[in-house]
Amino acid sequence: MLLSAKAGDATHNHPLDKTCLKRRNRQIQDNLHLVQPIARHYAQQTGLESDDLLQVGCLGLIKAYNRYDAQRGAPFPSFAKPHIRGAILHFLRDRVGLIRLPRAVEERAMQMVRSSEGSALSPADALVVDHYRSKQHWVEFNDDLLDDTAQAMDLVERSEAWSRVNKLFRNLENDDQCALQMVVIDGMSLRQTA
Repeated sequence: MLLSAKAGDATHNHPLDKTCLKRRNRQIQDNLHLVQPIARHYAQQTGLESDDLLQVGCLGLIKAYNRYDAQRGAPFPSFAKPHIRGAILHFLRDRVGLIRLPRAVEERAMQMVRSSEGSALSPADALVVDHYRSKQHWVEFNDDLLDDTAQAMDLVERSEAWSRVNKLFRNLENDDQCALQMVVIDGMSLRQTA
């Protein structure tokens, strides 16, 4: 007879249930080292906090344990890595907005975030980093970050383009406005919006 370690099962008070939980927890703790390099890799690629991706990767490790079948012959680490990676990628896909910054702007912002921890940024660089950090939702334009350089003027022109986008948004039908608001402004995933 197979006993499940899932909460809410009829075997919840059974003594073997605690043994299954202990075995599961030991197996997961023994394999936590699999999560860190994968989470660190995607944190560097995306600019998100490594701790957030580490937590998501741990959830993927737990799902891998729940689906693992030793009789198939695959070692657990080989089985778990794709599940960890998949959980992180699934999390990242849900966080993607409909409007993306140009790749050059994202790469520049990620480079500035990594290299400028604790040091002051120029106003134009601070604006790029601010846009990068708030790319998942609409924010008010912060004109205190601007100076008189050509690059700053380019950023002002982009903000004027955003105001035109906002006007076009108001001209959409209610269903389209609702969908855009849920995904772009409220930051909901496409799955949650559906």
